[in-house]
Amino acid sequence: MQRKKISPISPFILSILKQYSAIPISLPSLFPHNSTSLLLCHLLFHLNTHLPPLPFPPHFHLSISFFLQIPNSLPQHPSPSLSLEMGKYGLFDLESQYAFHGAYHSNQVNTWIHMLFIWPIFFTFLVMYYFTPPLFDCPFQSCLGLVPNFGLLFTMTYVVYYVCLDMKAGSLAAFLCLFCWVSASLLAKHLGFSLAWKVVLGVQLFCWTTQLIGHVFFEKRSPPLVENFAQALLMVPYFVLLEALQSFFGYEPYPGFNASVKARKDAEIQNLKDDKEKKIS
Repeated sequence: MQRKKISPISPFILSILKQYSAIPISLPSLFPHNSTSLLLCHLLFHLNTHLPPLPFPPHFHLSISFFLQIPNSLPQHPSPSLSLEMGKYGLFDLESQYAFHGAYHSNQVNTWIHMLFIWPIFFTFLVMYYFTPPLFDCPFQSCLGLVPNFGLLFTMTYVVYYVCLDMKAGSLAAFLCLFCWVSASLLAKHLGFSLAWKVVLGVQLFCWTTQLIGHVFFEKRSPPLVENFAQALLMVPYFVLLEALQSFFGYEPYPGFNASVKARKDAEIQNLKDDKEKKIS
């Protein structure tokens, strides 16, 4: 496959890379936020596909995992597979993410607290998002009270991600997200902003307080908000649903999932214990 004609920006990029080829460069160190590093990785990758091969020095590290998936009979370039990062695990690495979550939620009481109070937090967020301005005009807005605003965008992010993560339980979680958006919108319309924010504040304070109690007094381990905030924001609603399905119906996304997660969870708990002992010593 022939490369496209070199663009005017190519000599400029080449000169920069040659100028700093002797300096160790690491995107995650320059840009500590994973989303920033990932965006730059995508940019550099696509630039390199449209330009002649760029002289990346060996120590120029990108947040990209390269998997050589081309058989030996097919020469030339490897097929790069971008690994979207979330904390220290892949964005769609369900086993590792769920094991990480389980290591911080191994106490039964704390697990039940999260099952009961995670979805009310999600629901009340959507109540407040109802009062954000609409993104576009909708013919159903006047008769149903469903406003295509940030709340819908927020909900659809969860819907698409959960379905991609797990077709079965993820589809159920996606349906619950949509149901929460519809019911939260109707409730917010009925209450009005002057009353809705007070209800949301009370529910949020109560739910977050119960979760802190679960971690401090039962789990005896701090919540993983600092280590993996993106997981706490995006994955926990699905995870508590998955825990309920496992507890009551023995569900697993695919055969062998529960056994693999248990092994990873035990290893993660042991790593946490080792880190705690190192800090004490």
